[in-house]
Amino acid sequence: TISLRRADGAVVESYDVATSSNITITGTTLTLNPTLNLIPGTGYAVEIPVGAFKDLAGNSAPENPQVITFTTGGTSQV
Repeated sequence: TISLRRADGAVVESYDVATSSNITITGTTLTLNPTLNLIPGTGYAVEIPVGAFKDLAGNSAPENPQVITFTTGGTSQV
């Protein structure tokens, strides 16, 4: 399961890699399409656990947990 979290650790959404229609993979690009819009000016993290995917040879990937952080553009809402 891939998790999308706010910078404060709160889970925004979780995605089952095998069944979620909110995940697409094209070549080496993973795209998450959250159900709700993200909050402007807010930090987020995408957490990808070990073995979330398998390559064409059946090898688990990634070999180490991955955390990708980013901040949405715009001004945070009050």
